[in-house]
Amino acid sequence: MMYITLDFIGISEILIETNDPNLINVVKLIYPYCYVNTDAQESNGSIINVYKYHEFYRANYKQFSYENLSQNSLLYFLYEVFQVILEEVMLLKSINVLHGACVVHNDNAFIFSAKTNTGKSTLVFDLTSHDYQYLSDDYAILCKDNLSLQPLHLPIKLRSLEPICEKSKENVIVRDYNPVRSENYYLLKPFSYCENKNYKIKALFLISRNQSTNKIEKLNSKESYKNLILNAKIPEVNALKRINTISLSLTKSIDVYDMQYIDTASCRNMIDSVVAIYL
Repeated sequence: MMYITLDFIGISEILIETNDPNLINVVKLIYPYCYVNTDAQESNGSIINVYKYHEFYRANYKQFSYENLSQNSLLYFLYEVFQVILEEVMLLKSINVLHGACVVHNDNAFIFSAKTNTGKSTLVFDLTSHDYQYLSDDYAILCKDNLSLQPLHLPIKLRSLEPICEKSKENVIVRDYNPVRSENYYLLKPFSYCENKNYKIKALFLISRNQSTNKIEKLNSKESYKNLILNAKIPEVNALKRINTISLSLTKSIDVYDMQYIDTASCRNMIDSVVAIYL
């Protein structure tokens, strides 16, 4: 047996116990920018067991237990379980998290928040091919000052490649059946990653699709506060209370925009016009 230790930028340490020496290459597909150590044999963090037999895997973590996984299915298993572990640690360490996909431009961080399946991950993937660097997908992890973001370079999850199909083919890590979620979706590499450091938040965009209109509006402090509260990522009482408290200071430090868009290209153009203000 061998051990693979992953350090998720100080958020959590995860140990994988496995008999497959090639698993480290699989892990790097899922999280290419984490620190990986193959020498450690114990960990204060969470332990995932992955056992390979013939061409299949058996994988276990707490209540998650699966047999006869292909390598693609194992990629999904690790992707989902990493998030479960990270959210457990975020609760334990009282880390504040907003629901949003994030990019960096000129060392400034920008958050895109939207309802599930309304295009924020597609937008962020597109932006990484246009002078923006990928910071995170779905998790806007606030630093201790509550005004900066910490990167989490998990793959970008998309249910469809239709809006960006031509430019995305070489970035697909896997497209298969996810046994944990019982659904099919894509995991993709962004075109460009930000560095593993903290970035000051400049603005948050509340995005939604509109079939006929491109429109952007800067919200007042009252509307900004209300929307920040609604965008807490972890639905737990103490986590929600903390987001409620810090939203007051956030509205004084960042701008919040409501943005409606027809397609991804027009959305990117509106974002470029706003981001230029912060250069």
